[in-house]
Amino acid sequence: MPLHKLSTELDVIVVGYLDPSAIEPMTHVSKYYRELAEPRLYRHVCFAATQGRRITQFLLTLLERPDLRPQVESIELYSHSNDQPPPMSILQTHPGDPSGVSLYHRLTSQQATIRSVILTTLAHTSSTPENRTHFFLRVFDPFPYFDGALAIVVCLANKVKMVRLTLSPGHHLPTTRHMLNLDWTISHGGRPDCPLQDLELYELRNDTGRHFNFNAAISPSMRCLKLEGYRSIRQLLTPRSAPPTIRPLTHIKLIHVNLDPQILRDAIRSPWFAGLEVLWVQVIGDLSVAPNQPRPWETFDYRKLETTMAAYLPKLHTFCWVGTIIRSGQTPTPFGTFSQLEKLKTLFLDYKLFLANGVLYELPSKAYLEGFFPKGLSDFDLCGLNWVLVRYIHSRFLGGIENRENKLYEFAQFVSRLPVKRITIVVNMYDWPHDKMSCGPFAIQDAALDTLRKIADMLHPLDTTLSVVYLIGLGDTLRPLVAPGFTAEEIFYDKYLIELKARGIEFNTDVNGIPTII
Repeated sequence: MPLHKLSTELDVIVVGYLDPSAIEPMTHVSKYYRELAEPRLYRHVCFAATQGRRITQFLLTLLERPDLRPQVESIELYSHSNDQPPPMSILQTHPGDPSGVSLYHRLTSQQATIRSVILTTLAHTSSTPENRTHFFLRVFDPFPYFDGALAIVVCLANKVKMVRLTLSPGHHLPTTRHMLNLDWTISHGGRPDCPLQDLELYELRNDTGRHFNFNAAISPSMRCLKLEGYRSIRQLLTPRSAPPTIRPLTHIKLIHVNLDPQILRDAIRSPWFAGLEVLWVQVIGDLSVAPNQPRPWETFDYRKLETTMAAYLPKLHTFCWVGTIIRSGQTPTPFGTFSQLEKLKTLFLDYKLFLANGVLYELPSKAYLEGFFPKGLSDFDLCGLNWVLVRYIHSRFLGGIENRENKLYEFAQFVSRLPVKRITIVVNMYDWPHDKMSCGPFAIQDAALDTLRKIADMLHPLDTTLSVVYLIGLGDTLRPLVAPGFTAEEIFYDKYLIELKARGIEFNTDVNGIPTII
C-alpha cells in the first residue's frame, strides 16, 4: 500500500467503529471526512415510529443529494409500545441550519422535485392519476404521519438490499406497503433506475392489532421474505411469469398468520421458490376467527404439502411447521413422512402433525419412525406437547412392564439407529403444578422426568442427544428440563449451571440467569 494512502485506510477503519451519532458531526468538518463518514452513516438507516421528523429530514437529504441514494443498503422502521412522540418544539427547525428554516417549509419548497420523482417512479405502472395525486398529498401529511415520505425514501434508495418495517397502531403504512408490493420487474423492464431491484430481504411485522390481507410481490433479487402478525394471507405470490434473470427465494418465514396451506402449496410450484432452503411457518391459526369462517389449516391433508415440497424444493434443508391451532374435534391429515426430502437437515414439527393417524395418545410404531425421517436429517424438534400428554405417554410406554431398564435400553438402541442425532422435545407446562407433593400428580411427573433423564443418558454414549425444554405460556423463554445427565425440577437453576458446563452442554443465560440450551 502506498504510504500516502495509509492514513486514509486507517481513518476508514476508525470510522467503521464509530456510532452513527458520532459519525454525523464528521460530515460537517470537511469534504475529506464527509466522504469517509457518509458511506458508513447512510448504509444502515433505522427509524422509530415516533421519529417522523427524522424520516422527513432523510427524505430531504436524498432529494438534495442524489449521490447518497445508492449508498443506502438497509432501511428499518421499528416500534415499541413505550415510544412517546417528541415534543413539537424540536420539530420547528432543522439541526445545523443557521437560518432556522422549518422542516415543513423545506419540504414544501421541494414540491416540484417530489412530483417529478412520483411521476417518474410510477410512469410504467398501472397507477391512475388519482393514485399519483393521493401519493403526492401523503408526503405532506402533518406530524406525526410519515407514510408518504417513507414510501418515496424506499423508491429513491434504488440500491437498498434490506427493508424491515413494523406496523404500529398509529402507522399502518398503506402507501409504503403498496410501493413495496408493486411488480417493478414488469413495469420497469430491468431499467437501472428500477426501485427495489437489489432488494434481498423484506420483513414486515404487524403490531397494529388489526387484521390485514397481504399479497407479497417478490422481486427478482429477493432472497428472504418474513411476515409476522398478518392474520390473513390470501396470496403469497402475485401471479406472473418469472424473468430469465431470476434469483429464487432462499428463505421464507411466516409467523402468527392465518394461512391456507393450499396457498403455500400452490406458491412453491413457481420458479420463484425453486431455490428455497428454509421454509419456516410458526403459529398458524387464530382463536378469534369467527366460528362460521373457514379454517383450512384444521382440515388440510398435509401429505400433499410434503409431496409438493419434495418435487419442487430440491434445496430445502430447514423446515418448520409449529404452533398450529387446531380445535377439538378437528382432524387434519398429518405429514406422514419426510423421507423424500433428501437435503433436509433440520425439522421442527407439531406433535399433532407428526403422528401417522392423528391420534394423540398412541405412540408411533417403529416401522413408522423408520420411514419418517430422511437419511440426512440431523436435528429434530418435536413441539406442541403438554405435560398431561407426556405423563400419559409415559404410562402407556412403561405401564405393566416389570423390567423397565431393558425396555428403555431397547428403545434407546432403536432411536440411536435413526438418522436424526439431536432430538429436542418442547413441552408447554401450563398444566404443571409448581408445589411439590410427596404423592399424587407430582409423583407421576417425577417418574416421567426420571424416565426421560434415563433415556437421555442412554442415548448420549450412542452419539444421540435428547433434550427436553419447556415454557409456561405463550411467548415464555424456553427453559431446560432434561438433557444428558441433567434434570431440573426447580425454577431456580444456579446449582445446575455447573453440571451443564461440566458435561459440555452449550447454553445461554438471560438477564435473570435462566439457562437456555443451544
